[in-house]
Amino acid sequence: MKNINLYKHCGIIIIWILLLVGFIPYNFHTSFASSLTQDKALSIHENAKGGFTWSLPDELSDLFTPMLTIHPNYSLELDTDKVSIKDDLMMTSYHYPIVITEKLSEIPIALLDIQFRHFINGDVSYHVSLSLSSEDVLQMNSGVLPITPPSTRDLGLTWAIMESLAQTEDSHSIKIDDLFQITYTDAINNTTSQWASIQSNDFSQPMATRSDTFVLPKTTVFSNNMRFGMVDVYTLLDANVIVENLELSPTTSLTKLTEGRKWTAKLPLPKSDTHQTLTEHWGIISLNRLSPFTQSQDPIIAEDIRIADLNRFRKLRTDGIYYEVPSSYVPYAPRAYWRVPAEHIGQRFISSIQNQEKRGQQVLNSYLETLSIMSLNHSLPQQNNEGFWITEPKSRWLYDDYGIEAGFYDTRFSTDAALFIMDMYRYYKDKNKEGIPYMSPDESSRLMVSQKKYADFLIWYGDRYSFVTKNGGLLLQDYFHPTVAHAPTHVSLNHLVTEMNFLLSYSLLLDSLNYRHLKTDSSETIQKYPYLELASKIRTAVHDTGTHWIKDNHDLWYAYMPDGSYGLQDYPRLTRNDLIISFHLLETVFGEKDPLFQMLIQSKDNYLTQTNQPLW
Repeated sequence: MKNINLYKHCGIIIIWILLLVGFIPYNFHTSFASSLTQDKALSIHENAKGGFTWSLPDELSDLFTPMLTIHPNYSLELDTDKVSIKDDLMMTSYHYPIVITEKLSEIPIALLDIQFRHFINGDVSYHVSLSLSSEDVLQMNSGVLPITPPSTRDLGLTWAIMESLAQTEDSHSIKIDDLFQITYTDAINNTTSQWASIQSNDFSQPMATRSDTFVLPKTTVFSNNMRFGMVDVYTLLDANVIVENLELSPTTSLTKLTEGRKWTAKLPLPKSDTHQTLTEHWGIISLNRLSPFTQSQDPIIAEDIRIADLNRFRKLRTDGIYYEVPSSYVPYAPRAYWRVPAEHIGQRFISSIQNQEKRGQQVLNSYLETLSIMSLNHSLPQQNNEGFWITEPKSRWLYDDYGIEAGFYDTRFSTDAALFIMDMYRYYKDKNKEGIPYMSPDESSRLMVSQKKYADFLIWYGDRYSFVTKNGGLLLQDYFHPTVAHAPTHVSLNHLVTEMNFLLSYSLLLDSLNYRHLKTDSSETIQKYPYLELASKIRTAVHDTGTHWIKDNHDLWYAYMPDGSYGLQDYPRLTRNDLIISFHLLETVFGEKDPLFQMLIQSKDNYLTQTNQPLW
């Protein structure tokens, strides 16, 4: 933790200077600010008008200046006792809580939470969150109340980023040739969405008060070096569920400046009589390429970012990535989102980076890496002491069938979370930049501890919540509630083999690490045998159930049911892809091809081919 110092006397000196020399207009190189925090990487300053600016790390400070301003009827006060600077995994987090007070009544009315993250690749993300002050926060069970859109109050609160641009011959026009957005047709999904460049006719007409300010489309905008998100107004429900109120989201704007352009997001204060509410806005600033269309189109990265879609299809907050709530979940509302325990976006991104590098491509775009590191820092704190990740909402389906309440263990989500952490560990444990390692030994140790916790939990879970097959195989049940008793659940094939894949991968990782320790005469070895034993029991269970998984039409059954039957509709390709991973891992670990797994894969391939569905 670094010392926080407030130098208010500088602000007084500034006021006297302004009185003596008169008004001097703001530009990129005019700064009347007092430093509120002292840090070589990122610091906050208070300006003469009662707003704040931030100095960004390294060369970013030459190009970008984040600013916060508010209407003169209100004041902004940094809560210096709660300012924090924290070293996280491959990034440093800066937290700035700000109290908004109405000057006339001297009553605090709102809280503004601003978080910066400085990543090891040089990128900086910011996240701004506005809510009512704690005195006004509702203390009620929001999950049973009707959901109505909140009202909003305009405080004149504005978040802006000044961007310095190189001078061009056409200095009279605002630069828009590097702006791109994701567009949708009728439905908000990532199967039909498309990338589109933002043209001059996509802007609303210049704002009436300023001919040089243009209203951006109500969406996230990517430029060469920025991701500038839309402003979201959320209604908060139980179980960490949020509801999007698009009609209340203000548009963002772009203003031409003499030496660049200014990105502006207005932040309204929402209020509801029945639910807690907040306004959020986030973005990324980089010296690296963020847009997949910088210089030349990068189709792989463009597809990754479009499929991930953290604009409307999914939402990103400081604690994770939120997906649309299934209609079978409680609470549910149209355009509601819930925090998914698995970090599938980070997992996709880090896999994409590795695949591109294996093909000999240089990955110049840093967006994928930045989101992967962010996802890693979301995932680790959510892992509980027992070693798994909780699904917070209630599933009507699981409750009706098995009596499972909210706050349950989903084997697939937790196993995917653990596999992502393993992927990040494998990729970054030896990675360095100009001789400086991406991860310290302590950070590497944290990731290994996380993986071991989950592997140990799987052994505990397999002993207690499995169906035993004729040859001693274990079919681990898909769901479990840690505190509320419930009936045994079904076992889906994709969950089961993914658990085996994690255990096999973890055993291979221990092999490589133990070999390294042996070469350095280190005694820090972890025995792989308990994990390999459970993986083998899962393999035995798949063999014991064998061809029962195959339907008459060559498709696979989704699950082994508690009564010993097989049922439910399988995914088109997910289970097949999991089985392919299993097949290769089994061959790597045991040195032989598994004919039963090969048969299941071939059967699913035949079904997909017969029904004219793509294999990939």
